[in-house]
Amino acid sequence: HQPSGHPHLPGFDRATSGLEDSIGDSCFHGFSAELDRSLLKRTPARAVDLSVNLVSGIHAERPTSPDSKVHDGEDLWILSSNLLGAGAWGKVLEGMDRHGKLVAMKQVEVPQAANEMSISGCSQLIQEGKVLRRLSHPNIVRYLGFAQTGRRVYIVMEYMAGGNLKDMYRKYGQLSPSLVKLYCIDMLSGLDYLHSEGIIHLDLKPTNVLVDHQAHCKLADFGTASSLESLTVMGGMSIVGTPLYMAPEMLENKKYLASDMWSFGLTVAELLQAMHPFYNMIEDPTPGAIIMLIMTTTPRMPDVVPEECRDWIASCWSREHTERPTARQLLDHPWIRSNPSVDENQSPTAQQFN
Repeated sequence: HQPSGHPHLPGFDRATSGLEDSIGDSCFHGFSAELDRSLLKRTPARAVDLSVNLVSGIHAERPTSPDSKVHDGEDLWILSSNLLGAGAWGKVLEGMDRHGKLVAMKQVEVPQAANEMSISGCSQLIQEGKVLRRLSHPNIVRYLGFAQTGRRVYIVMEYMAGGNLKDMYRKYGQLSPSLVKLYCIDMLSGLDYLHSEGIIHLDLKPTNVLVDHQAHCKLADFGTASSLESLTVMGGMSIVGTPLYMAPEMLENKKYLASDMWSFGLTVAELLQAMHPFYNMIEDPTPGAIIMLIMTTTPRMPDVVPEECRDWIASCWSREHTERPTARQLLDHPWIRSNPSVDENQSPTAQQFN
């Protein structure tokens, strides 16, 4: 079990309470690369310096400046003491670039003694950096850099002033269908792009969708993301993600692009009723019972979901992954197309790029 927390950290939410948080934001974590296994097997626990091994594959210079300043060899970022969030593996700090623009800096500190949790945390941070640096889309949180100072490793990302979607409904209650529709357009546009690049997010949920100062949504937290190519070459590798948002096949260590669509349907329903669809269906909160619930039960459609989009959400919950719609297909659904802010002559995806 991992505590809940901030949108920039896996499964972490700042204001947590009750069963939904303790179960919904917990994560299964496994090693996502051979690096993790080899380090654990070959390195004595008391004599390890992971600082060189962990940054292989991503260029980073070792700076000599004070801890408050972080370099990647070209750019300079200054850390503040303003904590945006903290989790089992690290924390997110507010920072500033050389031009005075705010940034979010996800930090993981490599400990002196290697252990499964610390290595997995660093591995996921590096995985997130590798994924983000190859992506460019208005609905994907923007990657700004990767750096290391001493035993601290950082990913620098754009600052998202609005927090995450779970923050939104916790502050303001159930979100209106018209607002959720706008968020859906952004999320689906990001997913459509992500899937076109052959990448599966694998941990889509309200805390991993961030909102900027103009109320646009962006997908974030790619620490568990996988490419279809890597899954083909190396297999499923491990079960990763947040149990209550996992598609049934993920609990059998099978991952498809359509796995994200199951999670998307849960996310939309949660935004509309300010509660996870499985929340009132949980009688036994033990991990085994939760897994059995997901494997055998279809999420309950909230009463507040508008009639015109009930089939749209339900289609995401098909137990057979081949029967779920794609993000592009959902963007063409009448409920989305009825949005007055979408030009009738353009797809929502084109709108987002424009």
